[in-house]
Amino acid sequence: MKFKPCMAAALAGALLLAACAGRPPAEPSWQATLPASGAVLAVAARTVEAGQTTCLDETDTAHTLTLLRCEGPARLEIEGVKTDAVEVRFVEPAGDGYRYYDLSSPTEKIDYLRTDTEQGVEVRVDTLYSFSITVTGQEGTDTFLLDCRRADG
Repeated sequence: MKFKPCMAAALAGALLLAACAGRPPAEPSWQATLPASGAVLAVAARTVEAGQTTCLDETDTAHTLTLLRCEGPARLEIEGVKTDAVEVRFVEPAGDGYRYYDLSSPTEKIDYLRTDTEQGVEVRVDTLYSFSITVTGQEGTDTFLLDCRRADG
């Protein structure tokens, strides 16, 4: 069976559409100033819902944190800090909230990509999972949760 040019073009188009479907949009869909650090956070994802949730730390102490629930991969722009001021950790759903996941840590360049920009830091999360993001600025530290899920999950 011969591989026809029109089939190759259709296959290439399908692969391109599949690759683009996994990328966050270019423009932020949610933005806020983090209260303690003063950093400006912008999130680009298909959808972003902001709310509050409880997260249990390693000592089972409950902390009320902002939860950003995203559909699909997300890109965060954090203005006013550098890469060493942004920590990314796994969290997992636990009951009505979340719990820090201590069996493994996210791997930079596999689970997320953190890069310096002219304005601050960009964090790109392509793994559909839940993360704790801690931002440390000159004025203080903010921690929030980022839950990236499929539309049906």
